[in-house]
Amino acid sequence: MNLLFLFFSELLEIFLMSAPPLLLGLALAGLLRTVVSEKYVQNYLRVPGWRSVLRASAVGIFFPLCSCSVIPVGVTLRRKGASRGATASFLVSTPEIGIDSFLLGVSLLGYPLTLVRVLTAFLSSLFVGTLIDASPEEAAKSEAKIEKLPCCESGPKACCSPEAKTGRDILRDAFDYSFLTLLKDLSFYLFVSFLLAAALLVFIPDDFLNGNSLGANSSLFLFFLLSIPTYICAASSTPLAAAFLAKGVPAGSVLVFLLAGPATNLTTVLAIRGELGKKAFWIYLVGISFVTLFFGWLVNSAPDIFGLQISTSNAHQHQEHSWFTYACGVVFAGLWIRNVLWSWQTKRSASSCCST
Repeated sequence: MNLLFLFFSELLEIFLMSAPPLLLGLALAGLLRTVVSEKYVQNYLRVPGWRSVLRASAVGIFFPLCSCSVIPVGVTLRRKGASRGATASFLVSTPEIGIDSFLLGVSLLGYPLTLVRVLTAFLSSLFVGTLIDASPEEAAKSEAKIEKLPCCESGPKACCSPEAKTGRDILRDAFDYSFLTLLKDLSFYLFVSFLLAAALLVFIPDDFLNGNSLGANSSLFLFFLLSIPTYICAASSTPLAAAFLAKGVPAGSVLVFLLAGPATNLTTVLAIRGELGKKAFWIYLVGISFVTLFFGWLVNSAPDIFGLQISTSNAHQHQEHSWFTYACGVVFAGLWIRNVLWSWQTKRSASSCCST
């Protein structure tokens, strides 16, 4: 009973620390997605070369898409004229970090590690995109499927000649994307990551994953291999990273877990293989592996340079929360429950419709 109480206590602590930055991050993500159109992005990614790759890397860091929704957007960019390198850079930087995961990382991991995470995501996408643009282009038979963009559901006219939107329309679209579409994509993975993070904090001994016993360099490869098959987005990997830090995992190994997982899941690499070809596929995997492992090794070898003398994470240090934190927790829980019930009702209606 004591362990169960500690588990729910840690779960509540992680949830309360995550609620304010997630609400703010989701709101900003919705505004960004609504104001900055994909057509605007496409116009700056067409010409092969370092400029398009640089733009794609920078845009991807802020563009609010998770691992599961970045693929149709990236494939669409490619088929509408984006260069190979720019497409690959976008598919690397976008799922590795975003506004929501950045703010959540600041809350749970602190500024130093979060800023290193942004820098590594940017450099890895820049490195991969530059190499792919420099490699000879080959014919690629695409097997990736593109989901219809929301603007095309009412026909091509809505895409080609959009009506001017009022401020109220923009806010409504931003809210729908933030707290319906994006929260729906994140809900399950966030729920699982909160549970796993709380379980790690309670049931794993503090020295079980300690870098001194495991070895910092060995833990780099261990967490890299752990992240590859893990289909997890940047936001939901952050609570797990905080729990790993609390158990003594070196910060560089945690950085590898944060970056490699979202960008190397099976669906993404198959989309790269289908759209850009076999050579780009191998450059993508090797490039991400090299940059993330290099920065992970650098952080583990010289943590003082990055200000990363971290022994425990913020998530493991219980704090006195303000009324604002509790209010954010209630609001986020309400939106989460509403989203789950709405999804369940939608699936039930669809199944009953099909059965008739």
